[in-house]
Amino acid sequence: MVGLVLVAGWAWGFGCSLNEEGKGAPCVEDGICEEECATAGSCDPDCGPCDTPPPSAFVEGRGCSSEGQLRCGSAADGSSNDVALLCQDGSYVAAFACPGGSQCTDSDFTAVDCGGVLQTVAGIPCSAEGAHLCSEDLAAVLFCQDGSWVEGIHCAPVGCADVSEDAGLYCRGYWCENCGFQVGDLCTFPAGTAACSTDLGAIVACADGRAVLERDCYGGTCTLLDSGGDSSLGCR
Repeated sequence: MVGLVLVAGWAWGFGCSLNEEGKGAPCVEDGICEEECATAGSCDPDCGPCDTPPPSAFVEGRGCSSEGQLRCGSAADGSSNDVALLCQDGSYVAAFACPGGSQCTDSDFTAVDCGGVLQTVAGIPCSAEGAHLCSEDLAAVLFCQDGSWVEGIHCAPVGCADVSEDAGLYCRGYWCENCGFQVGDLCTFPAGTAACSTDLGAIVACADGRAVLERDCYGGTCTLLDSGGDSSLGCR
């Protein structure tokens, strides 16, 4: 019964801290803790520290049987519950931590949701051919090709994000923030059309499925030009 009480307290995020006078005070760090442990001068002994995360069923280092699955769990030292764990060789290994302390939520076991952005790891299995998500470090757009996630577009100097506002016909969903491409990236726009590079320093075209340099802006900025109602990319 004691164990059940402790787990319940942690799951609700109870906690308390001592103020300068040494009296109990409500702990509200990161919105985790509530006032249940704020009894003046004392703390409920069943309450953990304010930064104690609730326990997870999936922990780094524990055994697993679904090879290649990615799911949210806890770091081995208990410091975080927002770690993406990869089932590899029969045990969970830490693939990455959700950036910026964002909350990790399970998705379809080929990716996790970090604060509203779906992220995954290159090389692990995927099931939705043609789908595209952000990499674990938000530095690239990963595409599902032939059953595995592969790096398709490299976003530097910007990052990968959910471009839900429909920034263009060939740039929507999880994509580089400025909808650009680097030379050598997979291109998703038709041959004969063009796009800006991710650093906006050049115009790229699509040839044989890869982005190639069409025009260097030589210090200018790739932008959409409007000339008499006709729009085209140019350097300005």
